[in-house]
Amino acid sequence: MENMARTRRRTDTPLKKRSLIGLLSQEADQFEFHALVKILECLNPEATPLGEGHHPHTESIRIKTHLEFGFQTTDVVGVEEIESPQPIIKTNFLNLAGIQGPLPTPYTQMVMDRDRQKDTALHSFLDIFNHRLISLLHRIRKKYWVGVAANPPEDTFMGRMLRSILGLGVVNKKDRRLQVLNRSLLFYTGLIWQQRRSVVALEKLLRNYFNVPVKIDQFQGAWVKVPLDQQTKIGDDGQFNRLGETAILGDRFWEQQQSIKIHVGPLGIKGYINFLKPGKAYSALKILVAFFCGEDQDFHLNLILKKEEVPLVKLGQGIALHWTSWLNRKSTEWTKDDHQNTMNKKAFKIL
Repeated sequence: MENMARTRRRTDTPLKKRSLIGLLSQEADQFEFHALVKILECLNPEATPLGEGHHPHTESIRIKTHLEFGFQTTDVVGVEEIESPQPIIKTNFLNLAGIQGPLPTPYTQMVMDRDRQKDTALHSFLDIFNHRLISLLHRIRKKYWVGVAANPPEDTFMGRMLRSILGLGVVNKKDRRLQVLNRSLLFYTGLIWQQRRSVVALEKLLRNYFNVPVKIDQFQGAWVKVPLDQQTKIGDDGQFNRLGETAILGDRFWEQQQSIKIHVGPLGIKGYINFLKPGKAYSALKILVAFFCGEDQDFHLNLILKKEEVPLVKLGQGIALHWTSWLNRKSTEWTKDDHQNTMNKKAFKIL
């Protein structure tokens, strides 16, 4: 029951409700049980989820079991009354009777004999307990498997736990960063929760998030401006003038670990433009770096464009000087990739 659905039924084409119902009616056995429950609950969102009602008849789905002497290869036999308010799923697992059930084999044979004689009373009685047992199993799976719950992953029990570990347990719904710091960050909890953040972890985060090559150079020194009210002064109103302790000569100082340089690419022209303002990747990268490294971390972004993707310059086609315009496109001095466009953190003031 580990695979959420069989490979052969996957499709990139969105399914309409009617076609989905037809697929479930004909090929329900190709679905993993918990995935099938999620789909049926999404088709009837107003109903009480499986296992959460005060009575089985009030829940969105009814569970019945299939009895047979043999080892089954699928979780589900089929779906009955699929368009009714309470569809019935016939299952092959967690059955009180059957070859894997706790009841002795003669009792299973007795239930099957009665079923053949159209006397389903005993089978229906056992299904009262089967429904409850399978419902509890589904509730456990839904609690700890993010993909099983019908609500968004970030709103599940496990999602809320991961968000709290990330430091996003209590956030302002109006915070514009939420467009980036959403469910996609749950996957990177193991990287972000560590107090000592490394360049390797940041590289993995950005590379996986944007699905592009990323390399980071550390210790990119930079001049740091000293605020006027913190500069050294002498005289009666002097301040910060203890030699070797607080005195600073000048209004700036060199900090070797002030900045990092993030190389992104080689990129195609579309991906390259997406990292320029106001592209979605442009704001997302700034937010991710600030969230991972802290708001005080300075960085430079070096966008690398593939040589063969350098566009022709034509007036009137929305070119941007220095960003998307190149002269002498066929120059022999070009290297494999173009490294010329570098932006610093000041270019990312978008919030």
